[in-house]
Amino acid sequence: MDIRYDDGQSLEPTNPVIERIIYLMSKDTKIGIVTAAGYTEAERYYGRLHGLLDAVKASTILSDAQKKNLIIMANLSLPATILRKERAVGIIPSVAGYKFARESLEETVLVVQKKLEMSEVGRMLPFCAFNGGNDVFVDIGDKSWGVLVCQEYFGGVNGGRIGGERTLHVGDQFLSAGSNDFKARVVGTTAWIASPRETVELLDELKELIEKKEANGV
Repeated sequence: MDIRYDDGQSLEPTNPVIERIIYLMSKDTKIGIVTAAGYTEAERYYGRLHGLLDAVKASTILSDAQKKNLIIMANLSLPATILRKERAVGIIPSVAGYKFARESLEETVLVVQKKLEMSEVGRMLPFCAFNGGNDVFVDIGDKSWGVLVCQEYFGGVNGGRIGGERTLHVGDQFLSAGSNDFKARVVGTTAWIASPRETVELLDELKELIEKKEANGV
């Protein structure tokens, strides 16, 4: 749920949305409030939402169980260090050996992707934001450009670019909507794999198909 109130202001007790939220909670509806605030102290969230929180606590129509049906979700606050490369920028764990939760990485990818898509430079320059397993990076360009170059290179040898229907890209970035491998499927057929073992199995299947075609004289 996104609750609208004036920027920089708090959700005061007089806000009419509070009564409606408490009604829904009394019907056993679960309420999640997602805020863009990135506070690290609980007191600051209380300061912004005190009107609702106090009303829920004081409510006589909500049972103790129903009062627990309200949660507040805030922006991610990851123990990360920004790393800049020549043509990329990203985050890595600040603490050696620390492992980011996959959900945190995916959420970071989606937020960064959306922010850049809405920016002026993002509309002019191809880029991709992707989950690297324990980091998130934004690169200039994406794998679709690499696949296109391969198609042009090998196609040029035979007199023309190889089409997407005759291209097989094997990729593992199937969870991130803005990822490298996801974008590569725009220019070629893509097979998603989740481990090196699946890559081997895929190549074995490809070998089997080729041998069958040769045996049938195709």
